[in-house]
Amino acid sequence: LKLKKILSFILLILVTTSIFSLSMSDFKLSNQTGSRKDPLTQRNGYVVIETFFSELQMGFSGCLRGDIVDKIITQANFLNENPKPGYEYAMVYFYVQNNKDLTGNDYAYPLSSVSFSVANLSYKKTDNFCLIASVPDMLDVELYEGMTDEGFVICQVPKGEPFYLVFNEIWFYVPA
Repeated sequence: LKLKKILSFILLILVTTSIFSLSMSDFKLSNQTGSRKDPLTQRNGYVVIETFFSELQMGFSGCLRGDIVDKIITQANFLNENPKPGYEYAMVYFYVQNNKDLTGNDYAYPLSSVSFSVANLSYKKTDNFCLIASVPDMLDVELYEGMTDEGFVICQVPKGEPFYLVFNEIWFYVPA
């Protein structure tokens, strides 16, 4: 039984990496602004985001969620907890590039799941303080100028409902 779980986990990771096998160069500048009323949608290009420290490009290709994702996360590390009642884990695959260090000090921009807020369809934002460990391909990086990276932003969301991820007031719409 344990071997079956391990094989299922490995198979899911292989399928996942093939589904999300794009790169930042596969994205073009989106005509969507990324504002609350014009959020970026999956596989619809990237937006340029200027923070205090860096100019970033960011886009996303899709989302995995449901019981299988809950199992992946809870079985990845014994410290990872089950989602809250009525919620599920969502793994949203992002592509990021640091175009320019705006500090002039070769600053590495830190980026992970906790860098994002989660919002419902009424635009109510909450912090994504979701402490998860040991999940393959999680976005957890320090991006220096010229670097690109990709990975999953992980959050808990109401089961089966669309939601937004918000980074530096740029809105990303994730369908159910």
